[in-house]
Amino acid sequence: MKTVYLNDIHFFIEWPQPTLVALGFFDGIHLGHQKLIMKSKEIAKRNGLKFAVMTFYPHPKEVIKGEKVNYLMPPQAKEEKMRQLGVDVFYVVNFTKQLSMLSSEEFVENFIIKLNAKHVIAGFDFTYGYRGRGTMETLIQEGKGRFEVTTFSKVSQKGEKVSSTFIRNLISKGKVREIKKYLGSEYETEGVLSDTFKHESQTPLFKCFTFSPTHSCMLPRNGGYLVEVQVATSVIPAVAEVTSIVEEKVAIVIKLWNNYKLINDKKVRVKWIERLGSRELLNCQSTYKESSLTYKPAAARGSGREKGLFGI
Repeated sequence: MKTVYLNDIHFFIEWPQPTLVALGFFDGIHLGHQKLIMKSKEIAKRNGLKFAVMTFYPHPKEVIKGEKVNYLMPPQAKEEKMRQLGVDVFYVVNFTKQLSMLSSEEFVENFIIKLNAKHVIAGFDFTYGYRGRGTMETLIQEGKGRFEVTTFSKVSQKGEKVSSTFIRNLISKGKVREIKKYLGSEYETEGVLSDTFKHESQTPLFKCFTFSPTHSCMLPRNGGYLVEVQVATSVIPAVAEVTSIVEEKVAIVIKLWNNYKLINDKKVRVKWIERLGSRELLNCQSTYKESSLTYKPAAARGSGREKGLFGI
């Protein structure tokens, strides 16, 4: 996969091949996104087109409204997931104030026609251009027959529309066990562990680590959680206690292994498995003993219209 960063509207790509472009922010790359991407890949192959995905960073809300956005997935993880899904070209558009002022017609000319797109696909609620005035309906009109347009309908699971907003809502309520139904996997956050944090649960068997996310990400509501901590190729079951979402730091209580010092100041991935009850959290040692007897890594376990992108 080739990743191309488009930092302003004056980019130049020499002789781009005829391409199908899937448009969207794709935060988290949930099941709805995955179905759209696989459908796009199928259409591109059938029509002999290169398959490209175009996303935007940072989120339009940060640029237009000045709001902080807690992402479900950092840019690097999104890029890796796109590679795994078989995308040929991954366009990352630097979303700026200047870009937000483009009319819908200017967006089409600069980011679709210029890339030699012959087919464009996006979700039914995708919007583009100044104040999100461009819709999937206007995309057909503004294309003037120069490319085909496919509108991808919503994907539902258990009566709920699969969306990044819905998944964020689950995280904010601490319902991490339910996320896999919509995301396709457990929710993960990336960060660094350090042992500078002191905690009353610290014992000869347990040591507390401060978890500092490496990007602006969603953290579950305050409370205790069963998690998996991935350090390099090792996966360690652990208990995480969210003590301060404001400072974006999580105290992660883990059973000390002989090589526990190797974890300190290491980049890790924390996979959120399920929320623990207060009794389990208060007795971390018994929780660990009970969970370790039946514990299996996550990979081994069974498994109204929202506004679109530029419309915020």
